[in-house]
Amino acid sequence: MSEERTELGGPRAELAEVFVQLAKALLDDDDVVQHLDHLARACVDVLPATASAVMLVDPHGAIAVVAASDERSELLELFQVQRDEGPCLESVRSGAAVLSGDLQAQVGHWPTFAPQALSSGFRSVSAFPLRWGTQVIGGLNLFHSTEASLTDEDALVAQALADAATISILHRRELRHSHEVAEQLQNALDSRIVIEQAKGMLAEYTGSGTDEAFVLLRRYCRDRNLRLSDTARRLTERSLALAAVAGRAAEHRRHG
Repeated sequence: MSEERTELGGPRAELAEVFVQLAKALLDDDDVVQHLDHLARACVDVLPATASAVMLVDPHGAIAVVAASDERSELLELFQVQRDEGPCLESVRSGAAVLSGDLQAQVGHWPTFAPQALSSGFRSVSAFPLRWGTQVIGGLNLFHSTEASLTDEDALVAQALADAATISILHRRELRHSHEVAEQLQNALDSRIVIEQAKGMLAEYTGSGTDEAFVLLRRYCRDRNLRLSDTARRLTERSLALAAVAGRAAEHRRHG
């Protein structure tokens, strides 16, 4: 890093704060885009970058721009996606950092992106994958107004920030999946309780056993293409008459 960034406090404190915020994102319920927007802006403060942007890969494999430090970087990221060409896309697809110290020398490699970036005032670019193991979920792009702007230590910091963001995002996805599974299980348990209550009410009304009551309940739902749990809930809430479900069974037992 430069001499300015090796001093205690100042930029070092800012860098520490960025990592704290990314760690905090593991526990927060805020929108992940908000945290990635914070990351993009923070990279400009703690690294020798003029602008920064973040791409993510959606569940279907498409790549989308989700955060940027300013309009120029956002437009360049969108340009990469539209033209299917550029350093961030290469980093996402290869899972490796892509460092270009001189964009002018990359015009042959990126014939549409490099001229566009140069015309936007950038002279070099650095891209880092958002990865965990072999899984790559996006990319962090840094744009520089000068050539060869990153030292080896800068690059390590940039990749560490990308890795921290990746852990946060994957944690959120896993947590969301766990919550969905738990919610589905709870819904299933709640439905079973309601169905048992409805069976008991039907059994008492018809004077039959709970097995026969369940047969009546299933038959009523099947004949009308209704959900068993919804019908059981209506019975327990008294919004559906027991006689409607019991039908002739109750009448037969009462007059038998």
